[in-house]
Amino acid sequence: MESEVEEGFHRHPKREKPTNCVEFPSILPPELITEIISRLPVKSLLKFRSVSKSWLSLISSPEFINTHLTVYNNKDQRHHRLILGFSMHCYRLRECSFSSLFYNPVIELSELNYPMEVEYDEGFSPVGSINGLICLAHGYHSPKHLFLWNPSIRKYKKLPNSRPKFRYDACMYGFGYDEVHDDYKVVGIFCIYGSSLHIDFKIYSLKDDSWRKIHYSHDGMCFSRRSVFVKGKLHWTTHSRDQYVWGGGIVSFSLADENWGKVEEPCYGGKESISELGLFGNDLCGFSHDLAIGVDVWVMKDYGITESWTKICTITKWKLLWRSNPSTADSCLHLDDEV
Repeated sequence: MESEVEEGFHRHPKREKPTNCVEFPSILPPELITEIISRLPVKSLLKFRSVSKSWLSLISSPEFINTHLTVYNNKDQRHHRLILGFSMHCYRLRECSFSSLFYNPVIELSELNYPMEVEYDEGFSPVGSINGLICLAHGYHSPKHLFLWNPSIRKYKKLPNSRPKFRYDACMYGFGYDEVHDDYKVVGIFCIYGSSLHIDFKIYSLKDDSWRKIHYSHDGMCFSRRSVFVKGKLHWTTHSRDQYVWGGGIVSFSLADENWGKVEEPCYGGKESISELGLFGNDLCGFSHDLAIGVDVWVMKDYGITESWTKICTITKWKLLWRSNPSTADSCLHLDDEV
């Protein structure tokens, strides 16, 4: 049975009348109360909405929600969780403590329990994560369903069908947050590999709860399956369809003004171009694979400034446990555990 937009899912949840609540004078100033409870986990905040009408109003307000997100985004990583997906054919999501990676030589992964009910168990692949919300795709090469899931409050939403009526060969999704319009958005890329490459682009708005088409002149370039959200934009690496070599550049899409753009790659000195993107703190980073040496890690320290690309390290092939393939989108999501 499909889940509707359940109570508490949105960042601005519907205000409900608390039961058995009593208004009482506070001995603390409102500013101090806000400062204290903004440091509490979501699970506690959901309970405290029933304390009084004033607390319900405070916790449900957009200003408090933004404050709470800022506090938790600036916290250290001891309470963060790492979600990993395995296998390009059937993802089984697992999780572990992020901090444990630094202190334990061997990490035991636990299977992630997600509440979504689907007709066929083809596994879930992670699309992206922002502000505690996770976007999951059911299936891999041609996902049948998309879900937005908030594990902190154990609520999820199944998104409307995004797939075109025509038969397509591959589809990719990107997930991010439009801060200007306070809206979560998903971008879908649907490809047909015929005599010529045909790509349809769509965008979903959580506020509107609907998909619509958007246009981009892709110049025959194929997109990487995995996208990275940084600075309000989604980013993909691209490659030529005729030759499966990454080097078509980095394409960006702004969720606020819905404009496409390009990010110039660093000067590699004759090495391979960036084949995969990631995040280094809050900065865009890229990985340049060299079969003989290993992987160069580049960070764009000043977004949009080509000269700010800096190679921070080279991971030799002997130190690599595996070589991630951008076409299979083997990836992980770094999440904040507030449960």
